Amino acid sequence: MLTIKALNFSYSNERKIFSDFFLSIDRGEFVCLEGGNGAGKTTLLNIISGLNYSPDMELQFLGENVTQEELKKAIVYVPTKPEFYEELNVDDYIQLVSILWKLEKGFNEKVYENLKSIGLEINEQQAIGDFSLGMQYKLYLSVFLAIPRKILLLDEPFNALDIKSRKIAIQMVKDYVECNNGLCIFSSHVNETISQLKTRIISLN
Repeated sequence: MLTIKALNFSYSNERKIFSDFFLSIDRGEFVCLEGGNGAGKTTLLNIISGLNYSPDMELQFLGENVTQEELKKAIVYVPTKPEFYEELNVDDYIQLVSILWKLEKGFNEKVYENLKSIGLEINEQQAIGDFSLGMQYKLYLSVFLAIPRKILLLDEPFNALDIKSRKIAIQMVKDYVECNNGLCIFSSHVNETISQLKTRIISLN
């Protein structure tokens, strides 16, 4: 479903992080990226998502050669720490995402369904900046799991959640990938998350 070939990448004046890197992932897989600090886990997620550019890399998606820019249209990326316009309230934020991503009308309903599932009770007019980190993560996850895409990227997911919420979030992610007939690539150092989510581990050294 997704194949990455000949990936070479380094930051300016630093050692090469990836050299002729190859990765192939099938539909339905949950691939965990494993490695210590600086191994390239977040960098790889950033490259796949298009945040970091790699001109020599070859990409194939659904059997077709694609560019990084084209692949971005198939991706939802949930970073470790959500980024918001913190002065916005919840309702305005959901509307903003809907406009920026050009989403269908059912998006709003799906967001609120996700919020209910993960147990986040909110005042829709409350500023997001007033939320705790855990509440912000629940909101961010609920919003972006309402966007239908084939590739889900998660960087150190669920760290801000308690055990109960983490279990719910893991099931939400599984349901999302199944519903969209897609795949998931994630990094994590939490054994519970890895054991419950991964179908395969890729070690980065």
